[in-house]
Amino acid sequence: MPAMPWFRLYTEFASDPVTQSLAFEDQRHFIVLLCLKGNGTLDRPMKPESRDRIIYRGLGLDPNTAEEAKRRLMDAELIGNDWHPLAWDKRQFQSDHSTERARNWRKNKETGNGETPLVQRKCNAIRADTEQIQNRTEYITTADAVVGKSRGLPPCPYEQIVDLYHKTLPTLRHVVRLTPARKAQIKARWNEDNQDLDGWRMIFEHIGESDFLMGRHKPRTDNQSPFQADLDWITKAANWVKIIEGKYHG
Repeated sequence: MPAMPWFRLYTEFASDPVTQSLAFEDQRHFIVLLCLKGNGTLDRPMKPESRDRIIYRGLGLDPNTAEEAKRRLMDAELIGNDWHPLAWDKRQFQSDHSTERARNWRKNKETGNGETPLVQRKCNAIRADTEQIQNRTEYITTADAVVGKSRGLPPCPYEQIVDLYHKTLPTLRHVVRLTPARKAQIKARWNEDNQDLDGWRMIFEHIGESDFLMGRHKPRTDNQSPFQADLDWITKAANWVKIIEGKYHG
């Protein structure tokens, strides 16, 4: 892919439930990767280790921290294992590439067909606007359209997981609305390695054995209320790993 001086970043980035579920730092990391895709770095032929070093420098992170950020962005289905942003071609249009237009213009000028590129450019703009209208409600991380299906994963049973949470942990805060942000977090955990309701039940039962997560512990001060987990907190990537590793089980 030729280098682009700019790329399309849609305004729903500021309100998309998946990107907004990320920490501020990971939102910045994703923007940097979009820039590296746009300027051709990710598509440049080179050894993977060399590309990784360039990406680490671009992110401003050491290798271990960068790989952790990569894992989180993959969990959110924003990038693939090769660092490339998912569904890039759906969001960037061929008409955005001025290099090809300039090449055609020079070619047509040499053959005397100077008006052709102007007509072609107008058609490109119309086609781009049409594509934008067709895709304006599609963000690269929303719904179930991008990675889950391409990886052959079973669809995420959101309602069943929430019902299981209520049944297994009835004293924790109930979920009243299954918002897009909540769906995004649940789906990310489902897509990792938890495509099994029995596995979710075991994790919820594991949580029920923790005095800290269930709010049965004594707070540090008399004025402090005991912490109690809820589904939003449980399904955050960092908290999920800590739960599985037994950090809150004394």
